[in-house]
Amino acid sequence: MPKKVVKKSTAPKKKAKKVQIKFKKPTWEGIKESKITKYSLLVLLILLFFVVIDLGVQYLNNDYSAAVVNGQRISEKDYYYRLDQAYGSAIVSQLIDEKLISQKAQELNVEATQEEIDEEIADITEQVGGEEQLNMSLEAYNLTLEDLRRQIETDIVTRKMIEPTLEYTEDDVLAFFEKYSAMMFPEEAAELEEGELLDYESHKDDASKIFLQQEIESEKGKWIEDMREEARIQNNVTDSPKYKLLGATRNIISNILDQMNSNDPAVETETKE
Repeated sequence: MPKKVVKKSTAPKKKAKKVQIKFKKPTWEGIKESKITKYSLLVLLILLFFVVIDLGVQYLNNDYSAAVVNGQRISEKDYYYRLDQAYGSAIVSQLIDEKLISQKAQELNVEATQEEIDEEIADITEQVGGEEQLNMSLEAYNLTLEDLRRQIETDIVTRKMIEPTLEYTEDDVLAFFEKYSAMMFPEEAAELEEGELLDYESHKDDASKIFLQQEIESEKGKWIEDMREEARIQNNVTDSPKYKLLGATRNIISNILDQMNSNDPAVETETKE
């Protein structure tokens, strides 16, 4: 049987039409007219308003309160009033003493070097058992290392100003050593046989330092009291504030005159005589 011949169609195929979806660009006018957008913006503004108000309330609670208990704040006024009742007079008295010491040191050109301060901090660190123990001790007393440095600086300049005014002999140091040697050197004293005494010459330097520390502390109270009597002190914590005509100006002029007199060689010569 003859094979059937299948003719291929020569008719052109129709191209599929491309469907284009056109998106209309949103316009600002359209956005403004959209109800959904209006409601969204309104909700956002209300939410933002409440967030700002909430943060403001938190700021007031935290920045102007000593504490917040179950949402109720304890005012800083109450805190400082109670603090002032307990420690106010003692703290301001200490600050006055420190200011007097600082002024006197400046007048006499006495200062503590960084090396001296570092040396004392190293001694304290060794005494308490290391840096970690020192930090724990400072934290227990709510102090920083910088606070400690300031205290040491004040102690050093105080010693430097009081020590030259002390009058004592080596016999005084020897008598002090004989009386308190067991307390000053307990470990060495414990190793002694009954009736045996520590050798003074071997402990002379350390004994002299401890003796001087005791004498300086003993003299310090009277020394500061003398400076208080000579100073113009206005304590606004324990007394009502005082206002004088041109009081600030008079203080400035008085301080300038005091500074000029302290730097006047003639005054220094007269004082020495």
